[in-house]
Order: sequence, then C-alpha cells, then structure tokens
Amino acid sequence: MTHYAAALGRPDYAFAEARIGHLYGCLPRLYPRIKAICYYDVDNTKGTATGRPFNNYLLTDNQRVLAAYKRAIAPDYFLSEAQSPAGDLPHYIEPLASGMTLSGHVHLSAWAKSYEIAPMVEYALDGAVIGTSSAQGAFDCDLDCGMVPAGPHALTLTMRTEAGGRALKQVRYAVNVE
Repeated sequence: MTHYAAALGRPDYAFAEARIGHLYGCLPRLYPRIKAICYYDVDNTKGTATGRPFNNYLLTDNQRVLAAYKRAIAPDYFLSEAQSPAGDLPHYIEPLASGMTLSGHVHLSAWAKSYEIAPMVEYALDGAVIGTSSAQGAFDCDLDCGMVPAGPHALTLTMRTEAGGRALKQVRYAVNVE
C-alpha cells in the first residue's frame, strides 16, 4: 500500500490507510485460510539508479500509515505471537444468516467491496439505526440483545457513500432475539 506515488508527485496517506484497512478487513471473510502476509516494506523513491520514478511502500516512516496498520491487525483474528500447533486459534467470525437466533452481547462485523475511499455502514434493527461505522476495513457494531424485545426482527446493513449519503449496497437478515 503505497503512500507516495510518483504518478501523483505527492503523498496520499488517506489512500494508504483505506487500502490497509480494506486488505486486513477482507482477509478473515474472503480468505480465512491465509496464514501469513509478506509485506513489501521498502521506499523505492530513494536510490533509483535508473532515474525512473517509484513509490514509497514503507509502513514505518509515517505515523498515519503505521497507525492504520496497527488498527488493522489489532483484532485477535491476527496472531501477535507464535502459537503451539495444539493451541486453539482465536474464533473471530461466524457468518450471519437469516433465521439465526441472537442472544447476549453480539459483535456484528461487516465487509463489502467498495470503490469509495471512506464508505459508511449503517446497522438498523426493525428500521431503527442501532449503529454506524466508518472504520476502514471491517465495519463493526455491537448489539445488546437484552435491550431488544424477544422475537423476530429485521436486521438491515446499508453501505453508504457517507453518513446519510447514497446507499451503495444493502443486505437484510431475519433474526430472532432471545
């Protein structure tokens, strides 16, 4: 994820933050069997003997980019140290399906492909917004089922261009709350 592209001739930290969030947000959902990522952590703008313009891919030379990387790998899905083969791996994502029963405290997390740099996901239960998320990568919301009457409910996730903006994608689930 470059944060300096020679084609632009200037840094674009928002682009790098969005791409880092997008990559690490989609991994557990689309590619759950990936075990490692090898990151190309190099500044090609320095020492180019050919005179060709290159990009800066360093994670560590800009605080915004480094902070985005640290946020992206913070979930316990990503290992922070070596694990014993016999040890349990962290359980991170259980796909939501219509007809599921939810109870207790539920952490909802969504991911959707978007060409928007900073889209927003709105969570609504029976038409009432219960949370929004504009985090880059995975979009999260917490639901306390104890605050919701037991029975069937409609859970709707809407990805928007921005808070209150145009809807890009919408998914609905029929869920039961105990």
